[in-house]
Amino acid sequence: MRLKRTRLLHLAFLTYTLLFLMSTSFFPFLRVSGVQNNSYQIISSSGTVDYPPSPEPPSSVYPFWSADSYWHKKIPVNAPAHPNSVQMINWLKSIPEHNNGHPTINWKSWTEPQYDAYASTTKYSVYDEGHSKYLYNVPIPSGATPSSDADHLMGIVDWGGRVYYRFWNMRIEGGNWRAGSAGSWSLDGSGVTPNGVWLTGASSLAGLAIMIRPEQIEAGVIEHPLACCLKYPKAARVYPPASSYDKRGSTNQYAIPFGARIQLDPNINLDSLGLNPTAKIIAKAMQDYRIVVKEAGGGWVLYAESDLFAHWANYGISWSTIMKSLFTIPAKWRIVDYSVFGGVKKY
Repeated sequence: MRLKRTRLLHLAFLTYTLLFLMSTSFFPFLRVSGVQNNSYQIISSSGTVDYPPSPEPPSSVYPFWSADSYWHKKIPVNAPAHPNSVQMINWLKSIPEHNNGHPTINWKSWTEPQYDAYASTTKYSVYDEGHSKYLYNVPIPSGATPSSDADHLMGIVDWGGRVYYRFWNMRIEGGNWRAGSAGSWSLDGSGVTPNGVWLTGASSLAGLAIMIRPEQIEAGVIEHPLACCLKYPKAARVYPPASSYDKRGSTNQYAIPFGARIQLDPNINLDSLGLNPTAKIIAKAMQDYRIVVKEAGGGWVLYAESDLFAHWANYGISWSTIMKSLFTIPAKWRIVDYSVFGGVKKY
């Protein structure tokens, strides 16, 4: 009897030890089940997220872009404001579609679904009409569907080839995939389009780098800048990380240009506002990382991953509730000086 009890105690000790070793306090990159599409994510003890989903093995800390990428950089504490920041924010608030300085969020239309592809995913050739060329061996998952709006957007994260693809006006014609324009970025590169190069979209930003994704909300942190459209960004004016611009634009002296960085006042105490939890995560990203002006659109709008693949309802998320909560935040913004994060370019 004593021997049996001793074995049971040993078994209990080993079980406890194993559970401790698997905890996030000891092992900082624990693979835990996530609700997104029956996939998995890595939540580190510091709150960062690793996401490639199952069945591909996860990478070490952050799977998108090189360690020194623009997309990983927070706004420095003492970063200067643009000399015309006050006038530019006044212009922002003066546009009726900008809701007096409160952005809304696209999550059903006018934003892209992001699909995961692997080494085993069927490959296709996609004709890029904007650049009159083919993209070969593009992995497109079965059932992948572009957004239902007139832009017909689609994003693909190729975990096998470590490439992100973004397509505009994506569709099948005559049994073949065609896109109005296309762009691709190495997941291990900077994630920033070279100066003056047009890939797809007004400013050629990689959509994967700037949109709100479900696994981030589940983890409780967004660790990159967001992006927005404005009703009329400044015409023919571009600053990094944008590399191209929309033909639509404002000639107002204080209109905000493509690539400009809009920051929510970091001195606002978000804990004091009683925000919806998801709204607080988004607001924190707007304080720490900024909003990058991406394109012209119907108003001042941020981008969340399209519900076509994100399945936001699985998270119990009501975007109308979140936006109502965001509207309670004081509309105190500033334009971070263009010199921050590198050299200035403009056209």
